[in-house]
Amino acid sequence: MGKIYRFGFEKKRINGYSQSVALFPPTPGEVTYSSWSVTYSQKSICALKGSTVKISCKYSHPSWEDHLKIRVTQTFWFAKIDKAPVDVTTQEEYAGRVEYKNKNSCALTIRDVEESDSAVYKFRFITNTQHGSYTGEPGVQLFVTDPNLTVKRKSSSWNSDLICSSSCVLPDDSTYVWYKNGHNFHTGISVSYYKISNIDSMTCALKGHEDFPSPSVYSPKRADVSLSHAEIVEGDSVNLTCSSDGNPAPFYRWYKDNQMMLQGQGGVYQFTSVKSEDSGTYCCEVGNICGRINSSTVLINVEYSPRLPSVSVSPAGDVAAGSSVNLTCSSDANPAATYTWYTEHSTSPAANGQTFTIVDIRGEHGGNYYYPICLFCRFRCALIQFCSNREYLSKYFFLFNQYFLV
Repeated sequence: MGKIYRFGFEKKRINGYSQSVALFPPTPGEVTYSSWSVTYSQKSICALKGSTVKISCKYSHPSWEDHLKIRVTQTFWFAKIDKAPVDVTTQEEYAGRVEYKNKNSCALTIRDVEESDSAVYKFRFITNTQHGSYTGEPGVQLFVTDPNLTVKRKSSSWNSDLICSSSCVLPDDSTYVWYKNGHNFHTGISVSYYKISNIDSMTCALKGHEDFPSPSVYSPKRADVSLSHAEIVEGDSVNLTCSSDGNPAPFYRWYKDNQMMLQGQGGVYQFTSVKSEDSGTYCCEVGNICGRINSSTVLINVEYSPRLPSVSVSPAGDVAAGSSVNLTCSSDANPAATYTWYTEHSTSPAANGQTFTIVDIRGEHGGNYYYPICLFCRFRCALIQFCSNREYLSKYFFLFNQYFLV
């Protein structure tokens, strides 16, 4: 079976210009004539001021149109359009700085580039046909800038090498110079982390462009922790703030009782409603690509009202008349609760302290014993009742399920 050839073009206006476009796209196994095309090797190029830039492309066109053999009569690059594309070699601002080669391999070279050279460059060719011209879209974006260097880590590991990085894709043979505390220290794209200390400041520059060094980087020199409240009561909103320096901005890790609980970029750890179990010793660790440091510790002591108390009687069981009995009230509180005992219908304290001892117990000791627990105000929280029954006293305990103010 012979080879299949398809041929046909139509006129179209593209970007305001009449251009010939192939009617039939190629299909697998099919031999076709070349279509109108421009292919760029890059979509965008970032270049340093004063450097030489080469923008490459390839172009093609059909061999025939309307029985006329097509010949390229003119090729040129343009960047800034006024009314029509203008060859850059004819523009005054490019004088003596540009050249290009063609013969199906178009390459534009611009020497000693300036910031004003930043633009989109397009290649255009014109043929001997009536409407046979073609502009390659979308062109190549050229950015001309300073080195714009930054110091980064080579990997995510905290002790990995430092590298000098540019926002531009620089030539592979670029040479980097490192400075430690303002003095020439090393040559190369990277420097070992172990060659710097926490007190060092590091910068890098591109050789030949030493006037445009990276911002200096240095490890945090201090880490200070502060509390938003001097006295903290359960339910308060409390902020722990870690203040530090360092460049780049440090990360923060928070520790409670030597156990890491949170890490991130923020230097504030917030308790929206602090609880008693939040009491503990806190510190923060701050660090960046150059090193890390720990803060001193700060104690969070959450004060809270007495919890529901428990009451115990010793000895347990029935108590014979004439013996002694100890009444003990226990409640969790911070600061520690104080205890005052009252007998029923009496406003005078019967005893102070967590334990109330009745010596030589007799029938007249029967009755209700109250004890308020004091923290910020006095609470009546429980009662104990003794009931007389012949020569023995039976003990009953009654705990109120809520607090009552005395």
